[in-house]
Amino acid sequence: ELFDPGYIAGWSAAEHWELTEQVFRSVCVLTNRRTGYGSREIQGVSFFIKYISKGHIFGTKTIWKGPMKISISDPHKTIIDILSDPYLGAGLQHTLDCFKAYLNHIDKDLAKLLEYADKINNGALFKKLGYFGEINNLDASFVSHCQQKLTKGYSRLDSESKDQILVTRWRLWVPQHWTPND
Repeated sequence: ELFDPGYIAGWSAAEHWELTEQVFRSVCVLTNRRTGYGSREIQGVSFFIKYISKGHIFGTKTIWKGPMKISISDPHKTIIDILSDPYLGAGLQHTLDCFKAYLNHIDKDLAKLLEYADKINNGALFKKLGYFGEINNLDASFVSHCQQKLTKGYSRLDSESKDQILVTRWRLWVPQHWTPND
């Protein structure tokens, strides 16, 4: 209710869907309500809040926590959200770990992942999704779909990293010392 319209997302959703074994102290929320960005504590609960456009509120499920009805991103939207902003995935390496867990998840649906990415329609997202698909050996049609959606500019896989190398195939700057296959 505090952040409606919105939903539990990012690391909190990844934890709920068992895409990670990490336990987080704060709840990640994406909302269309104009509230402050970043960390807030409300009635003893720590939240991380990020504003998103109303058109990006989709791909959610309703869960019940006791008497409370809560909206949470489904596993596919969780992956899309954390690829869009690796901070929501608790960093780049953890985002990749969640992506790999998704590939082994009972609810894995690569067509749904592409459908959601199409709905977001963001070139940087397709660069990241295609790159992650390629380094995880996803089938050629998945990777090809992402390549067809590439935009002309260059994007950063991780905006926090200083030393980066350009993966020209994806028009994506990747941290120089990051080894995604570890």
